[in-house]
Amino acid sequence: MSQLKYGKAQIVVCQDYADLGEQSATAVAARMRSLLATQDEVRIIFAAGE
Repeated sequence: MSQLKYGKAQIVVCQDYADLGEQSATAVAARMRSLLATQDEVRIIFAAGE
């Protein structure tokens, strides 16, 4: 995995789909925990494409 920045965007290049899933889950969980530390609810819209 490598990380890059493009403007304000953080780019993560993963080795494979398993790594992509792990990195995504870790990032989302961290953000959810951060938000839930300061508020009671978090609203999330999940979308998937192929």
